[in-house]
Parts: sequence; C-alpha cells; structure tokens
Amino acid sequence: MRLTHLRKGAGLTGKELSARRGRHPAKATRIQKGAGLSSDADIRTWCAACGADDRAPDLIATARTADPDAMRGQLRHVLTVMPLASLSLGIIPFTAQRTVWPLEAFYVHDDTTAVVETLTAEIKVTQPRELAGYSRAFAGLAETAVYGDAARTLIQTVIDTLDE
Repeated sequence: MRLTHLRKGAGLTGKELSARRGRHPAKATRIQKGAGLSSDADIRTWCAACGADDRAPDLIATARTADPDAMRGQLRHVLTVMPLASLSLGIIPFTAQRTVWPLEAFYVHDDTTAVVETLTAEIKVTQPRELAGYSRAFAGLAETAVYGDAARTLIQTVIDTLDE
C-alpha cells in the first residue's frame, strides 16, 4: 500500500510507472496488491521511478518485516479490543482525501502533551503554541477517519485479503 501512495504522490498512473520502470503493467499491479513478495530491486526501481530513491531502504525494511500471519493476528486483536469503552479507534482509508500529511507519528494526550516519534527519538511537546499545531493536525486526521462498523469492515477486508 505504501508503494501505491508513493506512486499516487508522484502523480503517476500504473501505466506511467511501468513505463518508467521498463516493466509490464501487470507486474506493478501484482506489487500494489501485495501478491507475493517484492524484491529489493523491485522496490528500488519503484522508488526511483517516483523520484523517491531515499524512501527505498525504509520500504524494503518494512516489506521484510510484514509477516501476513502476524498481521492477521494483530488485526484480529484490534477487532477484539475495539468495543472497549476506553478506546476510540479511527482508521483513515487509503481512498480518503487528506488535508493533513504528518511527517512523523504523533499522539496527543488530553490537550496537555503531544508525543512525537521521529526516526531516532521520542519528543514530548508541552509548549502551548506547538501543542496547538499537533491538536489541529490530529483534528484534521480525525475528520477523515472512519470509526465503529466502518472501521471494523476495513479491518476485516484486510484480514480477508491476507487470507487469500
């Protein structure tokens, strides 16, 4: 899915990407659908075609650690805990029109603290002006997310896809 986002972010169609990579369009379709493992070379040429060579090492590492059995188990666990009153889980569908694209993972706690995870550190933000920026970003992301039955349906769809 990350490769699909990369292609779309570069403004390329599947055919344009395939032409830049010198590969048959069916290969791009198989890679996007996750049908089989992508080789390191596939990921590198994909990134190069999208003008994002710097993303290749992280995407290769992600592809190597994404075990379908583990993912199924994790997703089933999420379905199990979703009904908890203390949990509000929103999922941003890949098809959602986003207005916010955070560069790093962050969590907002009770409007008093934001925790930002970078590649090499975890940063605790408490300064009101900076915290307000993270709160606005969170609100924008929350508006595009789906919750409840719609979120459960998305998770089950991914599980079903992993079962194929």
